[in-house]
Amino acid sequence: MGNSLNCSTALRAGSARCFCEGWRRCRLHTPPRPWSEASKLAADACDAGLHVSSVDLLIAALCIQHDVALTTFDAHFGELGKLSKLRVNLLIRPA
Repeated sequence: MGNSLNCSTALRAGSARCFCEGWRRCRLHTPPRPWSEASKLAADACDAGLHVSSVDLLIAALCIQHDVALTTFDAHFGELGKLSKLRVNLLIRPA
C-alpha cells in the first residue's frame, strides 16, 4: 500500500515515472488530438471488418504518435498493425 501511495503522489506531482510493486510505469505526453488518429483507425478497422474498442484504438493511436511498438497478447492489435503504422510485438500465451 505504501508503494502505491508514493506512486500516486509522485504522479500527481508531475513525476515522469515511478515504481509501483516492482512494475515500471511511465507517462507519455498526450498529443492535443489523439482521438483524430484513433477515429481514422476506427474507420479503417471497420472497413476491414474489425471491431476494436475505443480504448484499444486510443492505445494504438498513442503508440503510433510516439513511434513505439506495442507488446501485447491481444491479436487484434496485430490486425490494426496491418492497417496502419502501428508496430506490434505479439506475445503467445504458454499452453
